[in-house]
Amino acid sequence: NDLLRNLIREKGGNILCLGSGAGSELIGISSSLLSSKVHVEDISSSKLETDSSQLENFPYLTVHIQDLADYSAILEKLTSEIRGNLNISDSVLRIESSVGNVLDQNNVDNLAALLGKAGLVTCMFLLNELFASSKASVVKLITQFVTNIKPGSLLLVVDSAGSFSNLNIGEREYKIYILLDKLKDFEIVESSDSTWYRFKESPETASYPTKLNNMRYFIRLYRRI
Repeated sequence: NDLLRNLIREKGGNILCLGSGAGSELIGISSSLLSSKVHVEDISSSKLETDSSQLENFPYLTVHIQDLADYSAILEKLTSEIRGNLNISDSVLRIESSVGNVLDQNNVDNLAALLGKAGLVTCMFLLNELFASSKASVVKLITQFVTNIKPGSLLLVVDSAGSFSNLNIGEREYKIYILLDKLKDFEIVESSDSTWYRFKESPETASYPTKLNNMRYFIRLYRRI
């Protein structure tokens, strides 16, 4: 999506990834930086140290990784790989993290501040799980999205398109995205109710100790009006 690509390339961009402590979103964003027109190899720390004025001309992206659990040990290893193997310096990608429960009303002010700074908020395979935990609390969370995400900013929701995403409200079942689509404060930029991701295993791809399964997911990209 061009909007997402432009956001990654935008100087001073800020992305908030909710429920992302394990680092998948961080790796995806880092890969996007490499495949975009940002010339990471030309933005090395050594060059910036010799000419600090160059910093004003380079995209500077901040990614905030938020989760209920403390994944700091994993994020430290991933950050080390991003700095080393991918050669993406802190001058190009700043990585922040925090631990907290997005459904906890005692965490409202902290979450509001993070939402207010973000040009993109991601909820990857998160809302289904939260709805299963507490429908009322998730409604309050969505209210925070409406209240605190600034106009023009984006909200990306990706989750399972299977029966796990069905919500029972009264005697009827709804998909989560149907409820999100009704929000008057957000417009749909891109959507798919059902897309298959099929894992292609080959000698050239990475190997995993556990079997990876194909999956069907829905995607919604909203813009705050």
